[in-house]
Amino acid sequence: MKLLPLFLLGTILIFSACNNKNEKTNLIEDVSITSLRKSNEAISQLSDANYRSLSGKLTNVIYGPRVGLWNDKAIKLKAITRKVVQEISSLNVDNKFSTKSIFSLKSNYANEVKLLDSSLKRFETDFNFFLINNDSVFSPVFIVEKTKNDLLLLESKFSGYFNSQVGAFIDDYTTFSSLVGQNTNHLKSGDTLEISAGVGSFTLAAKPSFTIDGNIIEPDRNARATYRLKVTGKGKKTIPVNISFTNTKGIKESQNLSLNYYVD
Repeated sequence: MKLLPLFLLGTILIFSACNNKNEKTNLIEDVSITSLRKSNEAISQLSDANYRSLSGKLTNVIYGPRVGLWNDKAIKLKAITRKVVQEISSLNVDNKFSTKSIFSLKSNYANEVKLLDSSLKRFETDFNFFLINNDSVFSPVFIVEKTKNDLLLLESKFSGYFNSQVGAFIDDYTTFSSLVGQNTNHLKSGDTLEISAGVGSFTLAAKPSFTIDGNIIEPDRNARATYRLKVTGKGKKTIPVNISFTNTKGIKESQNLSLNYYVD
């Protein structure tokens, strides 16, 4: 068997090593592209949830007239983002890809979004990071998906910010009324009378406290107090109920009620 010259053998080994390295790089890139696409879908769903939340507040008078203003900005943000995402995707399909064209679209997106509201300047660090235009050794497909990922992340931040400007109504009550009920008005001796008491929409935000028939009753997680009593004797009976709560202005209020029942 003839021996290969050393320089030729070295060339073959280097070529083989390069091929192995390229195959590994291509494999990593393919996996990354798949992950980026899945990530893009998930991030888009997050933005869509912000848009739905904001538009849903339009019909709730609690949030006031500011909802319309911020919802309009959100609609424009969604339209701008979808347009630029489509333009970025077409770069790879139409063989118009270049890092210069990518940067141009990113720059246009940042400029259009900044015009939506002056308060977005607080995201200047995010804009600057987004606009970094590094040349890459990766394929156009990878760069396109990575650029879309960066852009969709910005959209999720901005849509969430717009949604938060309207506010989140957590303590969902505006007025209070004491609600008291009983399982029945007529009982026989030995039967159990059950009394339920609550405040407004049964919210713990009102910090309710209940005293029924002289007994302090702790509210459950639904802010409702339940009291049970085995009745005795005959005729009409009365049970006093006191309900205390904090109103929307932070002032303590109290109401006294009386429940009547009859032992037949």
